[in-house]
Amino acid sequence: MYLNHNVIKLCFLSWVGAQDEESKEKGFLEWLYDRKKPSVREIRIVHHFKNSPIAKEKGTKTHRSGPSCYQHRNKEDRQDMHLNHFTGSEGLWSLNDEFLIHKNGVEVEEWAEICKRLHIPYYEEARLYFDMAGKDGYWPSTNDFGESTINTLKAIIEKYS
Repeated sequence: MYLNHNVIKLCFLSWVGAQDEESKEKGFLEWLYDRKKPSVREIRIVHHFKNSPIAKEKGTKTHRSGPSCYQHRNKEDRQDMHLNHFTGSEGLWSLNDEFLIHKNGVEVEEWAEICKRLHIPYYEEARLYFDMAGKDGYWPSTNDFGESTINTLKAIIEKYS
């Protein structure tokens, strides 16, 4: 299924950095949880079905089982929670608690990426341009930390958006 670029942009813009209350209310974190192993995989940030631009583009009433931003909607091992549960200072604690402490087997890289997307300013928007910035040699080395990283993210957004 191909989506209109504006819808994809709308999906993205609704939770960039999840800094405002409205965005946090519209977003959900969903993941697959295998109770047998136990393990968590495919952690995704999505719109709550009531706020899905995909459903609005399709002209359908928004319903959990209809078209929406959910990627795992029909999967038996799907779990989700409001995005605002994972943002702010309490949210970082919740990310650790939910995925690292209580659910063994989470892919650390996947967990770390979600943490960056929700807690590092400008990361969510800049990540759209990482491939282009990397091809240009603009993306910094892995040793670049702190404020310079935030400045680099801002610069990537400014240069490639």
